[in-house]
Amino acid sequence: MVHIVLEEKYRETTWCERIISGVEQQARAKKIKYDFKSVNFTSDEFDAIVVVGTTPAWIYETINLLKKQHKAYLILVSNRPYALSVSNVCTDLYSAVKDILHYLESCGRKRVALYGVNPSSTADNIKLSAFEHRESVYYNFGDLRDCRNKFVRDIDKYDAVICTNDYAAVSLINYLKKDLPNALDSLFIVGFANTHLGQINRPSVTSVALNYEEYGKTAIDIYRMLEKNPNLQSVSINVKSEIIVRDTTNNIPLEEGFKEPVGEENTDFEFYDDEEIRGMVKIEKLFENCSDNDISLLNMLSAGESYEKAAEKSFMTVNGIKYRLDRLCRICGFESRRELINSFKNNRNPM
Repeated sequence: MVHIVLEEKYRETTWCERIISGVEQQARAKKIKYDFKSVNFTSDEFDAIVVVGTTPAWIYETINLLKKQHKAYLILVSNRPYALSVSNVCTDLYSAVKDILHYLESCGRKRVALYGVNPSSTADNIKLSAFEHRESVYYNFGDLRDCRNKFVRDIDKYDAVICTNDYAAVSLINYLKKDLPNALDSLFIVGFANTHLGQINRPSVTSVALNYEEYGKTAIDIYRMLEKNPNLQSVSINVKSEIIVRDTTNNIPLEEGFKEPVGEENTDFEFYDDEEIRGMVKIEKLFENCSDNDISLLNMLSAGESYEKAAEKSFMTVNGIKYRLDRLCRICGFESRRELINSFKNNRNPM
C-alpha cells in the first residue's frame, strides 16, 4: 500500500499533478494500492509513504512527524535531496545550470544573466549557487515587472539569459518582442520546465525538460526495491532531464558528447502571486487538459465563430460545447468562458 502526502499549496500546480500521475500509473501497472492522506493516519510496516512537497520547513516538519508516527518506508519527492535518512527522488539543479552555461558557451555566448531569481525559493537558490557572476543576477521579489525593468536597463551587457522557469522566459520574450525587438534578436534565452506555453510561444523557448511523471514512477520503483532488499535503508535517485533546443537559441543543437543536464521544477509561491504569472499558469493548465477536440473548438471560437457555427462544424450541440468549456474553466481557474477563450487566443497567437 502506498500513502501519498502532498504539501497543500503545491497540490494544484501542473508539476504536482504530473508527479501524482506518474505515481498512479506505476502503482496501477504494478498492482499496488494507493490513497491520499494528511499527516494523521495509520500504516503498516511494509507500506510506503510518498511525500511530495517543495517548502523546506514543511518537508522537515512533515518527514520528522511521519518518522515518529510510522514504520513504513518514507520516500520524499522534491526539488533537492534532504539529509533526513529517507529515500529521495529529485534532480540536480546545480548541474543543470552548469550544463546550460556550457551549452551557451558552445554557442559563443559568454555574457550571461540569471533572471527571475526569488531569494526565498530553495530551487532558485540552488540555481544561483551554480551561477558565478552575482552582479548579473536579477531578483524577483513577487513583482516580475520590476525584475524585468531592471534587466532591460542592463540588457546591452548580455548576449544570453537563463530564466528560472519558462513563465519568466515567456514574459520577457513577449515584452521584448513588443518593445525591443532588436534586443530579442540578439539575445539567447533558456528557461526551465519545458512548458506547453514555452513550446507554443513564438519564438519558442529553449528549455530544460523535466519528466515529472518519471518522478512519480521512480517513487514506486524505490518502494519495490526497498521491499525486495530489506538491508537497504534508503535510496536516492536523481531523475534525468535534457535541454530541448528551440528558437530562442536559434535551434543550435547540443554539441556532440555534451552532457545532458538534470533540472527541476521551481515552485516559488511568491513568484506565482504575480498577476501575469497567474495568467500563464492558467494557460499552462489549459493546454495540459485540452483534448484535440477542445483545441479545435477553442481555435474556432477565438477566431470569432459563433457557438452555433462551431457546433455545426464539430458535430456537437451548443450545450455540449458550453459544457466542455465550463469544465476547462473549473479545472484551470478561469472565471468565465469568455476569459478562457480570450486567454487562449492571446497565448495561442501571441503578438
